[in-house]
Amino acid sequence: MYCKRCHVFKASTPAGLCSGCAADPVTESGAVSGADFWAGADSEADAGPDSAPAPEPKPDTEFEPKPDTEFEPNPEPEPRDAAGRARASAPGATSAPGTGTGTGTGTVPAPTPAPAPVADFVPTGPVVQPHGPASLRSPVGLGRAVAVLLGVVVAADLFAVYADLAMYDVTGSLAGDNAFGVYRDLRRDADRADSLMASAGIAQSAAFVATIVVYLIWFLRVRVNAEVFNPFGHSMKRAWAGWGWFVPVVSLWFPRRIMVETWDASRSPGTRASHALVNTWWALWLVAQLTGRLGTSAYDRAESAEEIQDAVGQVLVGDVTDIAAAVFAILVVLRLTRMQHEKAQHGPALAAV
Repeated sequence: MYCKRCHVFKASTPAGLCSGCAADPVTESGAVSGADFWAGADSEADAGPDSAPAPEPKPDTEFEPKPDTEFEPNPEPEPRDAAGRARASAPGATSAPGTGTGTGTGTVPAPTPAPAPVADFVPTGPVVQPHGPASLRSPVGLGRAVAVLLGVVVAADLFAVYADLAMYDVTGSLAGDNAFGVYRDLRRDADRADSLMASAGIAQSAAFVATIVVYLIWFLRVRVNAEVFNPFGHSMKRAWAGWGWFVPVVSLWFPRRIMVETWDASRSPGTRASHALVNTWWALWLVAQLTGRLGTSAYDRAESAEEIQDAVGQVLVGDVTDIAAAVFAILVVLRLTRMQHEKAQHGPALAAV
């Protein structure tokens, strides 16, 4: 007879149970199914009495970073100069630690040295002349000739002043005296004064023409010399050194501009030449030309003694101003001639400054 509970083993107790079921507690239902029993028996049999408990899961191992790779410097740049290439290719050539030229690890390449400064470009060929070919020629002889002729102009103007004063006195007497005998004497003096004025006019014209010819030759020469001293310091063409005196309107300032630029180019290096002398000469020249033309025009139109006297007064002012202009012109010519002569004696090194 089999056990009433497990139905496997034979019953050995009066209750009809096997010894195993009699020893185990009874479930609430009072019986244990054979399937449940075998399930427990099988699990215990599989585990075995000597089986160790299941090991706990091993925690994740900490991340072990890979060691950094050794720094390999960039290859050494090839030396630019021949001397550097020779040193680099020499056998046994080594470099100090940290200079970047060795092959060990941990070294930092040395920075590429800055290139040597390049010297300023210095032209070695001939200087381009923007106003045409130019060469130095001495202005000393022409300058002295111009100064002498300007002295002749001053002498002619002084003679004209004397004639102006004589005519001014005669016309004043003619305007106040009407006696027949006195009038006849005054008329003779007036004819004499008129002859003096005519002679003075001829002398002035001859001296002016001779002076202007030589002066223009000198003026052109100092302008060309100034182009050698400073080829790019002139704003006007070379031809205006002559035509600028005769073309209407522009003759009021072109000659002065050319003179000032020539003056600046002829100064000594490191100095600054004042334009006061040039400006004074030019102002007196313009005033003398204006008053002289106005006085001559008024004298040609005058008919009465009073009109002649007024016109002679204007001519007198023009002649006196012309004397002052001629004196300052002599100073300008001599000064500029000396400046160019001294600068040319220093040679092309200073002349090119």
